[in-house]
Amino acid sequence: MKDYIKQLIKIKQSNIVDLIKGILCTDLMSFAEDKKYAFVFLAADYNNLGDIAITTAQAQFLQQKLVGYEVVCVKPSDTIKYCKSIKKISPKGVLITLIGGGNNGSLYEFLERPRRYIMRKLKKYKIVSFPQTVLFEDCEKALPYKNEFIRVSNKCRNLTLFARERYSFNRYKELGLKDTQICMCPDIVFSLIPPRLNDLKGSGIAIMLRNDIEKNVSEEYQKQILDYLRQANNVEIENMDTWGDNSNKYDVKTLMLFLEKLSHKRIAITDRLHGMLFCYITHTPCITIDSTNPKILSTYTTWLGTQSYIKMCKTNGSIEEFISEYKKLILDNEFAGKPYVSEYTPLIQVCKGDYHGTD
Repeated sequence: MKDYIKQLIKIKQSNIVDLIKGILCTDLMSFAEDKKYAFVFLAADYNNLGDIAITTAQAQFLQQKLVGYEVVCVKPSDTIKYCKSIKKISPKGVLITLIGGGNNGSLYEFLERPRRYIMRKLKKYKIVSFPQTVLFEDCEKALPYKNEFIRVSNKCRNLTLFARERYSFNRYKELGLKDTQICMCPDIVFSLIPPRLNDLKGSGIAIMLRNDIEKNVSEEYQKQILDYLRQANNVEIENMDTWGDNSNKYDVKTLMLFLEKLSHKRIAITDRLHGMLFCYITHTPCITIDSTNPKILSTYTTWLGTQSYIKMCKTNGSIEEFISEYKKLILDNEFAGKPYVSEYTPLIQVCKGDYHGTD
């Protein structure tokens, strides 16, 4: 109970602080009543290539599908200013989209807090949350965040939540939201077109392993994998993590250079969801190791289980299992990716306002 009350107070205090900031802040810009706008809120402005890819893909998706709309990306730090400016125009012709990804829940409050603010302040507008993994931890400390998300969701007049895999679709359903529409489609990065496809003529091994709160690969297992790769291959092993420090700012150009480089690798090893998705869209053979977050396994089983060049290994499983999957990928020279264009139909229809399907 102590943890619950502590977090509940923290949420209430942040709500008051944000309310005061909203009152005191000046308008960032003016929006014309005779124009149509599609806003991408919580657009990545930090050095995570997975989130840069989501932001890029989401903006491109809206530009392609919503003819006549001006697409505006809003970074998290500008949330309050933009909400204040948007509230001065009619909800007609305005689409509010929340960034897709794996940040809905109790793990990443630095994005969950502005998400709740947007939903509170723009509750009269059409809001579409792009494909997400939702994860409210099963503990007393996380319950206030879950309850607050339910509360603000239930006050929205036109809210649609898209899950990016089956696990999250079921979790959204379990929240018991009143009038919120819940749908499912793949992570929006599936729609991203890379600069080049892997033709399996390249060489080298890309390593994309986490070093954060979601890391679940033990040092021992990681060492076993790297030792095997060094002993079994006379090729370059390169660390290509999708997360970087702030010494160099990541942008679309950085993302495309990364995908180009990845497409020249013979194989990749990762425990990052977007490491796996980058391999999928570039046709780069990949072994994915599960993590603490259910998003990887659920994305794999929901969408990628039938892809011959994407293999999944259990977290901290036997090195023999890893070696077996590795050899299969190295020996197989005929890979074909399955496009997911049709799977975005509900998302397109919801954004356009003509979705008439069922969950």
